[in-house]
Amino acid sequence: MHCLWIYGDIMVNSYDTTAVRIREYLDENNLGEFIVNELERKYEDFNKLFSLEVLSNLEGEDVRDKIFLHDGDKNNLCYTLEASDKYKGFCGGIRGGSAYKFPMFKRVDSGKWTLLYLNKKKV
Repeated sequence: MHCLWIYGDIMVNSYDTTAVRIREYLDENNLGEFIVNELERKYEDFNKLFSLEVLSNLEGEDVRDKIFLHDGDKNNLCYTLEASDKYKGFCGGIRGGSAYKFPMFKRVDSGKWTLLYLNKKKV
């Protein structure tokens, strides 16, 4: 829940106010450009790996392997979103729990692909 304040004819919410304070701190300490440049670089790197254009040019098992967890491969979209140190601050990170947060993954113990359908698992 966030709060709204009214200053004259302007409504300001607490998120906007906090964002302004953070931006002012970064600018006052000459950190703003560094952070923006770093995020832009990470965004470009992420897009080189997982953009719609990249994924749409793949077929069959290559699409599956580029997106879903399998065989300890750390170069897939699910691993990158879940655990990649490089993109943790950029993507937010969703580490923890189990692989059941993804609709499809390859089980380490059996080597079989697991698909999830409406909260029912199918191996």
